[in-house]
Amino acid sequence: DFHLDKDTESAFSRFQSGINLLKQDKKLFKGLFYIAIKDVDTSDVEDLMQEFNEKISQICSKSQDNFILKMYDGKVEIAAMAPYNRSDYYRESLRELAETVEDRIDSCYDNGSTFLRDLKLIIAQIAAKDWTSIDSKRVAVIVDNLRRNLMSGVHTGSLSANANEELQVFVNFDTQEEIPDSPVVVGDLSCDIKDSGLYLKPSNDSSISVTIRDVLSQLRSSLESVLPRKGSNSEVWHSMFENFLESLAERRQDRVQKWISANSAEFSDNDVVQRLQLEASVALGKVKQGLSVCGCKCSVCFWRCVLEKGHGDDHSCMSNHSCAESCSYCAREGGSFNVCKDLAGHEGSHDCKEKNHTCRETCHLFHMSSNCNELCSLRPEHFGQHKCNSPQHLCNKKCSLPSCSNPCAVAIECNQKQHECHERYCQSNCSIIGCSRTCGVKDHFHDVDPNAEHLCGNEHACPEQCEMPGICEIFTELVRRTRVFQGQRGSF
Repeated sequence: DFHLDKDTESAFSRFQSGINLLKQDKKLFKGLFYIAIKDVDTSDVEDLMQEFNEKISQICSKSQDNFILKMYDGKVEIAAMAPYNRSDYYRESLRELAETVEDRIDSCYDNGSTFLRDLKLIIAQIAAKDWTSIDSKRVAVIVDNLRRNLMSGVHTGSLSANANEELQVFVNFDTQEEIPDSPVVVGDLSCDIKDSGLYLKPSNDSSISVTIRDVLSQLRSSLESVLPRKGSNSEVWHSMFENFLESLAERRQDRVQKWISANSAEFSDNDVVQRLQLEASVALGKVKQGLSVCGCKCSVCFWRCVLEKGHGDDHSCMSNHSCAESCSYCAREGGSFNVCKDLAGHEGSHDCKEKNHTCRETCHLFHMSSNCNELCSLRPEHFGQHKCNSPQHLCNKKCSLPSCSNPCAVAIECNQKQHECHERYCQSNCSIIGCSRTCGVKDHFHDVDPNAEHLCGNEHACPEQCEMPGICEIFTELVRRTRVFQGQRGSF
């Protein structure tokens, strides 16, 4: 007899009806179709199981489109359960069920977290009668979680936290495995400063009053703790500082991208995930651009400015502007060693100015040069013009680019027709709508060309709506409808 009892046939029929609603999801119904027959006496077990096996085999052989093959790959387990009021039910039946679950079912989930997430999605879709693929919902949940933490990750290298809680490290949300955090290496210098919790951009949190200048000041202090800034290495130090900031930005970019990839590896080719990666790339580009320092000469001394690029106030090296080296003349004369009284970063010999080591008259190029040290460094009663200890005097004119306020960085003796500052790249913003990065063309005067096209060189997301025919996105929601029933005795 092929027929099953009424209740079993009804259950099988509902399973069969749901086949067409499944989208062949690789994580759904990949277990074992377990049939537990209750209230079976010990003497009837073998006959009953044989009967069920024969009927299941007939169902599978009748059509390849049955739910047992499509949903469970033909994996069926039949168990006869003793009545509830017998000890065999608790000693044998439940033990066999537990062993079957533990030993015979290969889980397609690595942990309970991902299983719980998918279970919630399935229940929600069934409740809303949404029979679309669950993959799109999985992607939406993953991307929503990543996007919620993205700005915190880009700015601080950590995940968002609630009030009065510490920032959390980058992790794979499913496995809780941390994303590696390595020290920064600049040349031969290793700086053990962690990326996690390190502010590289002011926070969007209004309760945290941190500016980009505060960020740069903290990072400068971190570098000075391992590489002090001195007069003899000021140019090298400034170059190292720029490389240090660039390395921090690149490390942050690497960790954020690894964090996104670790949490979306299963859907790396999905458009929504790729768009999120593009958003992250844009945000990280802004962080890197914000870590660019000015580099002009300090308004007081000869060290380079360490404020943010494009600042509107006076250039400053953020030091006491005083040279801390010993007097070169005192050292040669064998007397007491006095500290140099020149400005920090000056060139030539160090002068304590407490003895008549030098002429100390005004240099003849003082009013023409931006880096003149003013006082003549030649010996007293020397012949010829007064000259300070700057080996090369730079022009003090403003850069010829109308939008640039930096001083000219070309030597006076060059007699150039165009004044050029130390900047080498175009300073105009990218012309793509929504992009705040600067132009990537290596020509400071690129903006002078009326036909110039300013592009930062990075990928940009198109802000326009899709124009292709078809369904671009499906939104499923449960709509409640109320109807009034009219009867002979009233309505409800």
